[in-house]
Amino acid sequence: MPRARAILLFLLIAGIAAILFLPRRFDTRDVPFTASGVTLHTYSNAGELSWEVRAGGGEVIGDTGTLSDVEVRFVSSNETSLTATAARLSRTERSSTLTGDVRIERDDGLRLETAEMVWDEDEERLRAGPIMLSLRDLTVEGEQFDYDIRAERAEITGGVLATIDRNPPVTVLGDRAEEANDILAVEGDVRVETDDGVYRCDRIEAEDDAVRLVGNVVAGFDEGELRADHAEIDPDGCLTATGRVSLHLNLGSEEEADGS
Repeated sequence: MPRARAILLFLLIAGIAAILFLPRRFDTRDVPFTASGVTLHTYSNAGELSWEVRAGGGEVIGDTGTLSDVEVRFVSSNETSLTATAARLSRTERSSTLTGDVRIERDDGLRLETAEMVWDEDEERLRAGPIMLSLRDLTVEGEQFDYDIRAERAEITGGVLATIDRNPPVTVLGDRAEEANDILAVEGDVRVETDDGVYRCDRIEAEDDAVRLVGNVVAGFDEGELRADHAEIDPDGCLTATGRVSLHLNLGSEEEADGS
C-alpha cells in the first residue's frame, strides 16, 4: 500500500474513533431553562434576606429570562417588607421589568398601582409612571414614581394630584411629592382646595392628625384673605396660622399680628 494512502487511512480511522469514543461537549449558552413553581432569593453581605421572588413558571437563558404570575418581596433593614405582584417579570443583566397589572403593598398600608415598573437591582430602586398611590386616608396620582427600597422613601414627580380623605375632602396640587415615615409632603407651586377656601404655600405635609402648610401661606376666603408664615388644618377643618400673620377682610379692614 502506498505510504500516502496508508497515512490517509490512519487519519480517517482516528477521526472516526474520536467521534465515537471521546466525551462530547454541548454549547448550552442558548438553550432555555424552563420551570414551574420558581423561587429565587438573594442575601446581603451580612447574610440577611434582601429579596425573594416567587413565580408560577418561567424560562431563563443565561442571565436573562421571563417569569409569569410573579410575587417579589423586598425586605428592608428594619425587617418590614414591600411586596410587588405582576403578571410578568422580564429579567436582564442589570434590571428587571414588571408588567401586567402591577401592584405594590407595604406593611404599613401603602398601596400602588401601575402598568409597568422597572426594578434596578444595583441601585435598589423601583421606577414607574404614571401611578396611583394610596396610604390610609391619602391618595396620590403622579406621572413619575421613584422608590428607594432600603430607605423606604417614595418620590413622585411630573405633577401631583393628592386627595386627603376628610369631611369634606382636601385636594392638593403640586409639582412633586415625597412619602417617608408615614408623612406625605407636596412641594412646588402648591395649591390646596377645600370647601372653605383655596390655600397656596411652598410645601404641605399631610399625616393622620393634621395638614401643615409651610412657607408663604396665602388663604383665600369669601370674607377676605389670610397670609402667614405657616398654618395647620386639623381633622375637623379648623385653620390655625402661626408666625407672621396678616388678615385682610373684604369689608376694607386689615389686621396684622405676630403669633397664631
